[in-house]
Amino acid sequence: MKGKSLGGLIVLNVVLLAALALFSLLGPQQVHAQLGAQQGGDYLMLGYNPAGRQPWDAIIITDLNSGKMLAVRYDTSRKRFDLRGYHDISADVKRAMGQ
Repeated sequence: MKGKSLGGLIVLNVVLLAALALFSLLGPQQVHAQLGAQQGGDYLMLGYNPAGRQPWDAIIITDLNSGKMLAVRYDTSRKRFDLRGYHDISADVKRAMGQ
């Protein structure tokens, strides 16, 4: 049994090494964005655990190009995300500048 396991691992390693060599010889492939997606953005994510607000953590995600921000809560006991709020920062800036 030990010989079969060792032989199988050797064959697996040879196959993986051949696949790695093949993909490295092919060179980089061109990547395309998904259809319907907006132009890519730079994102800022801030995670925190509010004091006394167990058992959940919060994440604030901001798209720095569009100025849109949303708050997401992660409930650690149920292992699920809940959208808690959305805000358009660029609208605040326009309003403050009188536009």
